[in-house]
Amino acid sequence: MKKPIILIYCCIVVSVFFFEKLNAQDKGLGKFFITGSSGVYFFSRDLQKQAYGSQALFQYGGSVGFPVGRVTYIYIQLMYFETNGINFEKITSFDTGGRVIEMSTEANGTSDFQMRRSNIGFQRSFLLSKYFSLQLKGGITLIKSKNLIERENEEPFYDNRDGWLGFFGGIGVEKKIRGSAFALIFDNQYNTTNDNFIVYIGDFGGYSYSFGLRYYLPQSKKIFG
Repeated sequence: MKKPIILIYCCIVVSVFFFEKLNAQDKGLGKFFITGSSGVYFFSRDLQKQAYGSQALFQYGGSVGFPVGRVTYIYIQLMYFETNGINFEKITSFDTGGRVIEMSTEANGTSDFQMRRSNIGFQRSFLLSKYFSLQLKGGITLIKSKNLIERENEEPFYDNRDGWLGFFGGIGVEKKIRGSAFALIFDNQYNTTNDNFIVYIGDFGGYSYSFGLRYYLPQSKKIFG
């Protein structure tokens, strides 16, 4: 699944150089944008390490920004990731002194985990120079997840969830590509988890790191003011 995504991503990057003079703008202020991005997601607890033997997942998706001012946007991001393979289980025991010992061991089975994450909130840009800006963002996080664990001589285990995960906050850096309507972006954000999602295999909140390519529409699309 990753190869087609990487190919599409490379095509987008190459297109920048062919259309670098298309819709040129100085700073992209107050303009609607669309972004394609990819990166990694780290769960804040040992969810993936305990259930799958891995904690970092490759993610991909995109975001849009609806301007409500020259440097303020309604921000919506959609990301997807999945993992599958050998299943791991957590074993708890006691030592001779009565202390609890926890360890993760390989189980006789397979796992399949998928999650779609939606971040909805606001983004505020702070201009550092003509081509660089710092961006702060925050809002709520929604998810839709599917988890299937199959082990020999056991009934399949399903843990499918959707709804309000919690809140998110993040910081990003944007570098405008000179003479074009494109920009390179790097985002770092954290997603909290409400108590209803800290069950079964753990906490769905975590850290998201992504790199992407952003395009600003040539005309202002402000929806307020």
